[in-house]
Amino acid sequence: MKKQFCNITLIFSVMIFCYACSSTTSNEKTAAQDSTANFNESNKFAGTKIAVVLGSTHDQFVTANYPDAEIIRFDNSPDLSIALKAKQCDLMLMDGFTGELYLKDDPSLAIFKENVIQEPIGFGFNDDNLCNEFNQMLSELKQSGELQSIIDKWSNDMGDAEIPDFSDVPKNGVLRLATPETNPPFCFFKNQQHAGIDLELAFIFAARLNKEISIINVPFNALMPSLSSHKVDVICSGITITEERSKQVKFSDVYYESKANLLTLKENLNPTQITNKNIYSSFSDLEGKKIAVLLGSTQDYYAAENFPKSTILRIDAISDLLMALTTNRCDAALISNEQAVFFMKTNPDFGFLKENLYNDSISMGFPKGNDAMVQKFNDFLVKIKKSGLYQQIYDRWMNDQASTMPVIENSGKNGTLNIGTEGQSVPYSYLKDGKIVGFDIELIYRFAAEIEKTPKLFTYNFSGLIPALATGKVDVIANNIMVTEERKKEVAFTNGYCIKSTGIICKKEHLSSNENINDGSNLESATIGVMTGSLAEMYLKEHYKQAKIQCFDDIMDAVTALKTNKLQYVMTAFTTTITATKNNPDLLLLPKEYTHEGAGIAFPKNSSSELLNKTNAVIKQLKEDGTLDQMIDRWTKNEGKDYEKVDVPQVKDGPVLKVGCAANREPMCFIQNKKIVGLDCELIERIAYQLGMKVEYTDMKFSALVAALTTGKVDVVISNFTATEERKEKVDFSEIYFVNPQMLLTKNNNSSQMIGQSWWSSIKESFYNNLILEQRYLLIWDGLKVTCLISLLSVILGTILGGCICFMRMSKNLILKNIAKVYIDLLRGIPQVVLLMIMFYVVFASSNITGVTVASITFALNFAAYVSEVFRTSITGVGKGQTEAGIAMGFNKVKTFINIVLPQAVQKVLPVFKGEFISLVKMTSIVGYIAVQDLTKASDIIRSRTFDAFFPLIMVAILYFVLAWVLTQLLTLIEIKTAPKRSKGPKGN
Repeated sequence: MKKQFCNITLIFSVMIFCYACSSTTSNEKTAAQDSTANFNESNKFAGTKIAVVLGSTHDQFVTANYPDAEIIRFDNSPDLSIALKAKQCDLMLMDGFTGELYLKDDPSLAIFKENVIQEPIGFGFNDDNLCNEFNQMLSELKQSGELQSIIDKWSNDMGDAEIPDFSDVPKNGVLRLATPETNPPFCFFKNQQHAGIDLELAFIFAARLNKEISIINVPFNALMPSLSSHKVDVICSGITITEERSKQVKFSDVYYESKANLLTLKENLNPTQITNKNIYSSFSDLEGKKIAVLLGSTQDYYAAENFPKSTILRIDAISDLLMALTTNRCDAALISNEQAVFFMKTNPDFGFLKENLYNDSISMGFPKGNDAMVQKFNDFLVKIKKSGLYQQIYDRWMNDQASTMPVIENSGKNGTLNIGTEGQSVPYSYLKDGKIVGFDIELIYRFAAEIEKTPKLFTYNFSGLIPALATGKVDVIANNIMVTEERKKEVAFTNGYCIKSTGIICKKEHLSSNENINDGSNLESATIGVMTGSLAEMYLKEHYKQAKIQCFDDIMDAVTALKTNKLQYVMTAFTTTITATKNNPDLLLLPKEYTHEGAGIAFPKNSSSELLNKTNAVIKQLKEDGTLDQMIDRWTKNEGKDYEKVDVPQVKDGPVLKVGCAANREPMCFIQNKKIVGLDCELIERIAYQLGMKVEYTDMKFSALVAALTTGKVDVVISNFTATEERKEKVDFSEIYFVNPQMLLTKNNNSSQMIGQSWWSSIKESFYNNLILEQRYLLIWDGLKVTCLISLLSVILGTILGGCICFMRMSKNLILKNIAKVYIDLLRGIPQVVLLMIMFYVVFASSNITGVTVASITFALNFAAYVSEVFRTSITGVGKGQTEAGIAMGFNKVKTFINIVLPQAVQKVLPVFKGEFISLVKMTSIVGYIAVQDLTKASDIIRSRTFDAFFPLIMVAILYFVLAWVLTQLLTLIEIKTAPKRSKGPKGN
């Protein structure tokens, strides 16, 4: 026994070591060295990085006076401070007031040079009368001393300062003011209220005019364009009055003399020169670099949250963003993969840093409250997807990438549809041959034709699209608009019509040599994993006939093969990729959508149409009242958030609706806390409630769903089941309720997953995720009990049946003998999984017996075929002389067999019987094909949630080993008991 326990310990150690080796990486993150510069004004700060606000007089001053310095430009003052503390610049030039505020809050900062420049500050106007009135107000405030009090209040005691309340002043008209509100103490936002010297003066001025003040937040470099275009009446933000600016803007009298200081980190006062690394192998290498994003885009939010140590350059237009990359103003740019592909066609010096940062759904935006128009567009979207027109539009702009806008007939009898767009977002909306074209443009033009309105385009900067919609200048915005919670407060968004993936591009000279070459361009010769019977399998066999397609019963097995480099790609539904990439940062989701077929509920072919018609009526109702859209929004999130729990009404007493599903397809249908949940489940439960039925789920392999439906094991099938033409020949489908495109997963060789994480930490994390979280160990326990039950029942029944078959095989009756021989040959010749499915879906198709019973019977039949031969061989191995001796002693044949032959035969049969028993236990792992949740099925359920490639498999392997070892020891004890000499042991001398 000690030897056995040593063996177990050794095997456990080897398994844990193998898992640790497979789940950890050798990537170590080296500490980045700080880059400082030679602070010596005599050489004009040669090589020093100086940060300034873009377009400010500080920008002009540094450009003119420090030509040997590297100038880093930002949209606002807070970004200067962040860049300095992140050591992305050596100095920052800002107003003295603002600098003093930063010095108060951050003791790590210091003034390197005081009063570098001194500048007059004023307000800007486009109307002489307004300017004169403001000057009059300034004069009065100066004389009374109130102006100085306002300046002192905000510069000395900004923490408690507030703008007085002017709400009781009569209002007659609006004063439109533009300011960035990011420039303390002049204009900023504090405690959800406007604050600062300039804004208090603006409120006093508006009250003087008896006008309501309307504050528009714009970047500093957009102030004067806003004023020149008469979008606002006045601008302020500690604006320096210069001769050049005075040509465009009418400035007020000077109300303050600004003194600019050069600030730095205290440690930089004794700098050392260190070299920087500029080779990027993953986006983590961009920490501390300059990253360009489109102002107000989701890339902007993503960069701010995920690159806190980097300098974020926020740019209004995509063309300017690309120019910044071209002219080395930034190290990398966050951009949609589709736009990047177009850009790199004409710029071969740039390439992808092979990282899929995140995916977003693109929608059209209508004014808040215009739900009727939103619903019209959603209905239009469903219509064109069903007809195939959507796929044509998608292929034209996303795949062909060189298309011209088709002629779209439009009666225009219902008026005009004003469309806001940027016109610089290839391939969604861009200028070609003097006209704005693109995916979004064709889509919205076709919608305009649908509602018979003449489309009219208006172009704005990206950051101006939502304001244009909110102020009624346009009826809809179409410009690859991604939906965010913040935007939802101002815009009524349609359903998503395209999935957009964001990546990073930079110059090829900065890319490391280990780029991921699996970009989807080599599918014809690639090895691709799919789930058996899935839409992906059908699609690839039709469109990529030369590809090496490997089919898996569970998508988790395909993902595991991908992670271990057995595959180049896995094609699966987008919703599945959300879970896969969320739990495996070393996987990369490619942006292209390969199919757009919709999912429906499957019914038996040519069955009663009553249930189908009632189901369609409920689906239509859920679409019309918005319930279906709410469900889709709750379940198909890709931000990694928890699912929102909603109580679905249930029928307690009523006819049963037997529902077949593959509960390993999160978020459509999966097991959480031992209960089947998901989008599909909520839908079918709502339908059942409307029909007065209660749902009973049968969880099985995806490839077995059609068989279960056609043989009557279930009434309906719902499991993100795509309504393809091939499937329609076998089953009937309900109305489409969800479009889930097929997309590609590949291995991300540039991933920095698990940097610095030890193998022991990895094991502890996997243990928690796979067993403790959501009490998943209970799934394993329940599965283990089912495995033991099936094994014991099968052995008992199989042994009894095997004895009978052995008796028939040894009978002198030729009929019985041949029947036994045919039975043995037949059962031993049929693969066990095939026999199992025949028994469940054919032999017991009309029976209501459980899958556990069917499995036990099936394994018993198979076990009997093998052990009957073992029994026969053991019996015939006992010499005939033993039988003759028994008869000579006066026993009849039966007593001779029981008392003499059988004990000797048992000693011979037990070692072989023990091996067959263990094989049977391991063979039960296939019962998942007939909707039985055994030990293996339980691990598959867990893997479908965690997508952990190794831990669940190793865990189940250990459990099977322990179970087999325990059974082996029990049978060994029986073997010893039946061998008296062995049980007594050798005698001593």
